[in-house]
Amino acid sequence: MSRLYEMHATISKFDKTKADEIEEAANDEWNWKTNSGGNEEISLIGQDNLCGGESEEHFANRLAAAIFDANGGPCEIHVNAICMEDLPYESYHFDKDKLPR
Repeated sequence: MSRLYEMHATISKFDKTKADEIEEAANDEWNWKTNSGGNEEISLIGQDNLCGGESEEHFANRLAAAIFDANGGPCEIHVNAICMEDLPYESYHFDKDKLPR
């Protein structure tokens, strides 16, 4: 079964010399329509289908593995998976700079 998704991915704390390789690796994993690279952050947005029963979590893990490989090690990646067939959704991100209240 195929389901339409819009994916938003933000990549930060990466090796700046590897930005092109990171974007290329991300493009190999998903049909990104918008690639917005910068010195501090790469933002990706795209719509495509998850097929063959792939879950959102499996996709996020696959994308992160490809980006970590292109980066030569871990960096920070935030992925929002929006099922366009099952709206609305909620997304929250916490890290050392944004703690729960």
